[in-house]
Amino acid sequence: MHQLAREFQDLRQTTETMIYITANFRERALLVPQYATDDKMKKVRYHDMIGDDIREFVSLSGCETLNDMIARAREH
Repeated sequence: MHQLAREFQDLRQTTETMIYITANFRERALLVPQYATDDKMKKVRYHDMIGDDIREFVSLSGCETLNDMIARAREH
C-alpha cells in the first residue's frame, strides 16, 4: 500500500491529457482513501497535480467541488 500512496502523492500532469490524468487521479484516490478523505482534500491534491498552464485557470476558492474543478480544468 505504501507504493500506491507514493504514486498518488507524486502524481503530476506533464504531457498527459486532462482526461487521462483525471482518470489516474480518481483511481488512485480510491486506492489510498487516507490521502483523499473528503472533497476539500481531493481538491487541494488535484490542484497541485494539474499542469501549471491549466492551474492558472483553476482556483481552489473558485470551485465549490472537485467536480467543478475538473470541469473547469477540462475547459482549458
